[in-house]
Amino acid sequence: MNFIHPVLLWALPFALMPVIIYYLMRFRSLTVTWGANYILERALNRLRKKLHRDQIILLTIRTLAAALLVVVFARPASSAKTATGNGVQRILLVDGSYSLLAGEPGHTRWDRVKETLQQLTASWPRGETWSLCLLTDKPTWIESAADQIAPTETALPLARGLAAVRERFPQGNYELYIFADDQATAWRDVAGLTGYWINPPVSSRANAGVTSVAFGSDKNLVGHPSRLLVTVRNFSDEPMPAVAVEILVDGVFFSRESVALLPRQERQVAVDVTFDKAGSHAATARLGKDALAYDNALSAGIEIVERLSVLVLRDADKTGKFDSAWEFLQIAGRATDGALVFNLGDGQSLAGADVVYLDGGCTLTPVLATRLREYVTNGGALVLAVDAPLNAPAWMLPAPLGALRREPIGGTTFQALGRAGLPPSPLRAFATEEDGDLATAKFFTWRELGAIPDGTTVLATFADGRPWLVRKRFTPGSISLLTAGLNGAGNNLIVREHFIPLLVRLFADAAAGTIFPRTVAGRETIRLRLNPGERSVTFQPENAAPVVVTPQKQVATVAGGVNRSGLCSFLVVRDDQPTRVWVGVQGERVDSDLSPLTPAAKDQLGLIEVADWPQLDEALQASRRGGDWHHWAMIGLIGLLIGELLMQRRFL
Repeated sequence: MNFIHPVLLWALPFALMPVIIYYLMRFRSLTVTWGANYILERALNRLRKKLHRDQIILLTIRTLAAALLVVVFARPASSAKTATGNGVQRILLVDGSYSLLAGEPGHTRWDRVKETLQQLTASWPRGETWSLCLLTDKPTWIESAADQIAPTETALPLARGLAAVRERFPQGNYELYIFADDQATAWRDVAGLTGYWINPPVSSRANAGVTSVAFGSDKNLVGHPSRLLVTVRNFSDEPMPAVAVEILVDGVFFSRESVALLPRQERQVAVDVTFDKAGSHAATARLGKDALAYDNALSAGIEIVERLSVLVLRDADKTGKFDSAWEFLQIAGRATDGALVFNLGDGQSLAGADVVYLDGGCTLTPVLATRLREYVTNGGALVLAVDAPLNAPAWMLPAPLGALRREPIGGTTFQALGRAGLPPSPLRAFATEEDGDLATAKFFTWRELGAIPDGTTVLATFADGRPWLVRKRFTPGSISLLTAGLNGAGNNLIVREHFIPLLVRLFADAAAGTIFPRTVAGRETIRLRLNPGERSVTFQPENAAPVVVTPQKQVATVAGGVNRSGLCSFLVVRDDQPTRVWVGVQGERVDSDLSPLTPAAKDQLGLIEVADWPQLDEALQASRRGGDWHHWAMIGLIGLLIGELLMQRRFL
């Protein structure tokens, strides 16, 4: 037998009050002698035993009624079978996703989950068997102390966690405790459970997040603007009229933008960043305060160099102005104050070139093709212009070549570059007109391409959607293909105001193929090319301990990358001084939507939902009490009161 309010049982001694009052009243009786006293005493002597018995019964009824009244308020309940001692395992499923970090700092859902988890396990006696499973991308059974677990950047795979429980305990002899929020995306394909659901509440679900931060290219020149694209999304059903986006460059505040977001809307913010110093740099975009802090910042890395060396290949007999792009590129090189250095070559030596440019002015011989393949394999960048006949092997082409179109110069049939819908690439800066209107360039000679294969990226298109620039990366190394070249024979590109900025971005992006990416996805392998004289490398993830990396073949590799977003770095020790190389890691925002389950979906789960330890403790006590006997206690009390009333009538 259990009681819902056992503290009230301390009032049971007051049930003796009728007995106490009875005996106190006996001592206060007054005897008055009168004439018929003798006759009355003889009558009472005959009834004394019967009256004494009735008084005892009445006194017993009153005492029992007072005691039962206390029991009614204490609410008796029958005992139920519990898991303890019955061979039943207690299973704790803990949500390991970042959505549990919603809430005020120091009082997030995760803080309350850990507090409830610790209080629950502390309430079990020594020897109690239980298992804890942390729900991340792959459900993990935790053997160590529960206070050592932490959330990671992942979506909650609750269905996979339940499958892992059923696999480990196929007999079903377990008691289930789920520590998770009510995020609708996490509870898909889950219904009909038995157990307890600890779901701490959250005051606000208005959440915006930075979903992407990317420079147009992983490499650029000193003094030339690098376009930084920041994508922000509103994950909630509430409008967010003024989301502040702060841009930090190398950890220092650079600019602030404000963006209005409708429910579920995603918008992009473009910022031009100009670096005045060569080396590795990083930019971070972060938001202000909202319901979930973890997805409010992302970082991207970039390499800045003083100059780029472009080797232009041309046959010795092709010296005409329009035979190749050489004449026009020389002019562009002088216009960039030596930042782009163009050299003329015949392909005998490719050493020292950041980019090799090949168009119709150079005949591609088998010997040259072999040299170019070795150059790209070793991490070089090759740019092809195919608006002239080119007998290139298949490995060299990012996409299959189609027909070559030649239209009369100055005619009405031509191709114009498209400005709308440019993908995140170095040419994305031309979506606006700061560097000129890209659509004013006209191409009267261009090459059709076949289907774009996997692994090839379209960086720019003509206005009709056909590719103009495609690229295939070999990591490191890259091959870029222009379907209309830069030689001026079939276009007016050389006289447009955007020609120089276009060349800078084109060749800087091609040169970025010579380095490993400085902005990577979560869990993607991170690599860094090392130069002679670099002796040791240490990898430093954000908010984590540094890891010493052993280089292999002049490449430092972190296999598997990092499982959370953040700004990481390589510390490279050279003979002269250490250098830090920044790498931005960006995880997919799979856990930012805080939309709750509907009431109907909650009902289908079949779980007992509580918010914290007091509610869970009360639910556990209720389950141990079994059936409620309160109504039977009330019926017994009413019966005693009726009996007391009938006994009183016997004395009237």
